[in-house]
Amino acid sequence: MGLATNGDGMRLLKKINRSYLFSSTIVLIIGLLAFYFLIKHIASRESVEGLHASEIRIVHELRQNKTVLRLYPLIEVEQTQKTGPEFVKDTTIFDPIEGEDEVFKELNTFWEVNGKDYHITIMALSVEKEGIAMTIFLSIKAIFCC
Repeated sequence: MGLATNGDGMRLLKKINRSYLFSSTIVLIIGLLAFYFLIKHIASRESVEGLHASEIRIVHELRQNKTVLRLYPLIEVEQTQKTGPEFVKDTTIFDPIEGEDEVFKELNTFWEVNGKDYHITIMALSVEKEGIAMTIFLSIKAIFCC
């Protein structure tokens, strides 16, 4: 058995390159998906944290018998007879200024303050998924293409 000829070496090199390209592509796709969901989770958690901070400020105002301004759809405070568990949900509202639907994070919570029950609804504009995906895409393009 002799040394591999130049043609055999080139075929082996092409096979290694194809394997490397295929495995690199798979790792890149998995990494991008993980990065997307991680960023989405962090943005959602930060948004909910901001909603809770606003909730504490509103309750503080109510405890001092101050009137909390209603800023629809971002802040609504209503006296109520019912109570319930706190919940956070995504909701879509049409924005007539921009002429499109916008996605908001909505916090609904119930508080008893100074002997009165309140239903507090606070909303914050959500980070758009398309924006996250476009940012990731442009970052990868900048790293690999230019």
